[in-house]
Amino acid sequence: MTRILNKKEVFDILSGATFLAAGGGGSYESGERMLAPVMVDGELEVTMCHPSEMGEDENGSPVFGIGSPKRVTELEFGPEGMVAFDMLEKMAFFQQKTISYLISAEYGGFNTALAMLVSIQTGKPFLDTDGSGGRAVPGLDLSLFRLYEIPVSPITMAERDGDCAIAFTKDPLDATRAEKIVRNFCQPYNSLIGAAAWICSKDHCLNSLAAGAYSDAEKVGVAIRNAKENKLDVVAEIQKVIGESRVLFRGKILKQNLEVKDGFDWGVTEIEGTDGKTYFIDFKNESMVVRQGEEVVITVPDMACCVDVDTYLPLTNTETTPGRNIACIAKPAHKNYTEHPRGFEIFRPYLEGMGYYGERVPY
Repeated sequence: MTRILNKKEVFDILSGATFLAAGGGGSYESGERMLAPVMVDGELEVTMCHPSEMGEDENGSPVFGIGSPKRVTELEFGPEGMVAFDMLEKMAFFQQKTISYLISAEYGGFNTALAMLVSIQTGKPFLDTDGSGGRAVPGLDLSLFRLYEIPVSPITMAERDGDCAIAFTKDPLDATRAEKIVRNFCQPYNSLIGAAAWICSKDHCLNSLAAGAYSDAEKVGVAIRNAKENKLDVVAEIQKVIGESRVLFRGKILKQNLEVKDGFDWGVTEIEGTDGKTYFIDFKNESMVVRQGEEVVITVPDMACCVDVDTYLPLTNTETTPGRNIACIAKPAHKNYTEHPRGFEIFRPYLEGMGYYGERVPY
């Protein structure tokens, strides 16, 4: 089941992961840009393994960017991830553990590419499993790592000029405190840093996370590429491979209000639907709530995923700029969210911080 991914396969995965990230995780272009320096004669090779292939005593860990997706489009990024991962490996050594695999903490053009970049740099395989259930999330405390009680501590942080830090939470399972720590470290550094945490066992990677997530993302990326190459309806092609889904709306973006604050992108995108109705996407990095007028039609952890129907580009919320013709497809959250009794509750503080005090509106 181990595969050596070539450039086309890598970028199909990034495309699918950007779409499925539900507005966050960084843009497809940022992933392309990050991987460009490690191409050899214009080609890429990434070794991807399924977690079932891990040894019983082997571990994997994610490396990820923390901060504003808008800053990702404005700044170069790369060394921060390698520094953070190297520091976590040193911490693992003192725990008599080794980290043999790279995990992506979430879907997204940026964070998926970062895990692949460090995989290439270290020679450690990239695992076909995802830490946020095949979507992106705006905080460490919203991940499957947190939900299934994988210790977040120690967590390592690095910024591109060499400043770095290691943090230990009083409670090793307290991802909410860890989120506060990394967010505060992030803000003075243009709201963008690299980080690494969560030393995950085979059982974690196989059962607590979303095993097979990147094989699924690749199918969506292939569908998007085929639609573009053959000038097909990208929505129809995505729906052929995505599994259970429905189209929330098609329409033109009228307005986007976005503010970078506290290390996040906060905002609202307004869309005039082809059905004559007005839709709003309320986001904190990721799409958290979608409304038709004032009626809420979907909330996290279920996913609202957007694509530009003219350019075939999967869109982050940073890229939902006025004038684009888009479609928004809803998809149910991974079962590890929906079957967990706290799968929605962990999102409630973020939703209330955005002014939403209602209950989950599921797919």
